[in-house]
Order: sequence, then C-alpha cells, then structure tokens
Amino acid sequence: MAAAGDDEDLVSLEASSMSDVSDGDADQQGEVNSSTAAAAAQAFGFTPGDHELLVRLVKLAQKMKYSAAGEAWAEYIALNSTVHPVPKDPKKHPWNTLADFVEGVTEPVAREAMQKMVSLERRSQEEEELRCSELGDSIASPEGSIWSLVQRTMAHPRFADLYRFPSFDAGWLRIRQKMEYDTEPRLLAIDCEMCATATDDKALLSLCMVDTEGTAIIHEMVRPEDAVTDFRTAITGHTAADLEGIEYSRGSAQQDLLRHLVGQVVVVGHALHHDLRALRLDYLPVIDTSLLLSYKDLPEGTPALTD
Repeated sequence: MAAAGDDEDLVSLEASSMSDVSDGDADQQGEVNSSTAAAAAQAFGFTPGDHELLVRLVKLAQKMKYSAAGEAWAEYIALNSTVHPVPKDPKKHPWNTLADFVEGVTEPVAREAMQKMVSLERRSQEEEELRCSELGDSIASPEGSIWSLVQRTMAHPRFADLYRFPSFDAGWLRIRQKMEYDTEPRLLAIDCEMCATATDDKALLSLCMVDTEGTAIIHEMVRPEDAVTDFRTAITGHTAADLEGIEYSRGSAQQDLLRHLVGQVVVVGHALHHDLRALRLDYLPVIDTSLLLSYKDLPEGTPALTD
C-alpha cells in the first residue's frame, strides 16, 4: 500500500486517542488511561498470514516514530534481523521479525492506535470470509456455468489470502455486486501491465478491459505516481516512449471502471489478484482462471497463460 494511506490511518487514530484524553474530565481521562493500558497489555496474536498487515504497521510506526524497547525500526532490525545484508524495507523481512517489533511497541497511545488498526483489519477479514461463505453456499448452478466458475474460484484454498485486500485504505475502490444466480451475468476481462518505480515494485502501467466479443472497453497507458525505474519491456512490451504525453492515472482508471462495473458483471482474469491490487480495486464476483487450472501433481502451482 501507498504510504499516504497508511499515514492518514495512523494520524487519524492518533488524533482520536489524544483527543479522548485532552477533552475529557478527570473520570473520563481515568477511563482512557485504563483502556490504553489494557490495549498495551493485549497481545495481537499475529500469524504468518498477517505479513502484509505487519508491514503496514511497521511503516506506520516508522512514520510516527514509535519504538520497540526503546529502539526505532532501523536500530531494531540492525540487531535482530535474520536477513543479511539487512534491508530497511519491512516487506523484505519475515513475518515473525515484524511481529516481534510490533509486539515490542508498548507506549500506551501507540499501542492503542495499532490495536484499532488490527481490529479493523480483523473485522474486514471476517466480513469477507462470511461473504465468500454465503456466496459459496448460495450458488446452485450447472457445472460449467458462469456462476459455477465463480464458485470454484472462491472455493479455492488460496482465494481468501490472494483476494484479501486492504480496501479500507485511502486510494482503494471497493465494489460488491449483488449476484442474481438465475440471470446470465456480463463477463468483462481485465489485464494490466505493471512496472517498477522507486516506491512500488508492481505499479500500474497499462489497463485493458475487453468483453466476450473481444471488443476493447478500456485500453489505456497509465502514468505511475512515481518515476519508472524499470519498464520490464520484455514482459510488458512498453518503453518510456509509450508514456510521453500520458496523463491518465490510476484514479482515472478507477473512474472508468466504475462506469462499466455496474449490475451483473463478473470480472475475469488470470492471476487476477495482481491486476486488482495494481488498480487498487477490491471487486466481487470474479473468475480467476489461474485458480481453475493446475499442473498434474502440483496443485499449488499456478499455470501461466502460455501453458
């Protein structure tokens, strides 16, 4: 996620916590002090699946200058990192290293702010899992129908992790369509190309959306927020010349998608979660062909489109 969204989240949480203390009377302040102490004492209970959340928490701690056992993040990893040479980017550290740092932040207001963010993430995950469960239970479509392919996609063991997006963060677009299983939905396929920038290894570079007739609904180059460091031309087919004069942004792409993702629309793609993450689009229902196909004796392998 972009740092700006993270910063806004933590700043708002920090401001909320501080205003509770400053605006209340003595009794209210005592209640706040009690709640922050409770938050500080409560373990978060992180798991390996929380790596992305932990990265965001560490970045927020960096921004707000929170420390673990008196050590800022840079000092902490210099002493405790299991990765050498020691990278500063939290994403390049294992989840348990990040968890140890976050759990080591004990300052009450900081701890309470982090607890609020973790609670929000947990609630979002629970809502999404319930949504997926309800969808899976409610579909009764013939094998091979569009809705059965949606069901198979969402029933895949990796779906919940791959499609768990931080869509409550700034800059994200979240769309949930009401699915009417007795109607034939419209299929729209999305494919994006991504490049590397100084701040994003998978920054959106181009967007293509087509219908079942192969007609291009959207076909645009997208100017990343930061300077491109690698166009990955061998994969994307794009060079710096393709961005000359381009003002179309990820926000522009989201607005175009809003106009087309209306009603009974199923979005189709191969390893579609990569495209949706680059677009910062959290959308359901989807069909992901990478989750419908597998290699013989390699159920966890993801086939390429060329296979």
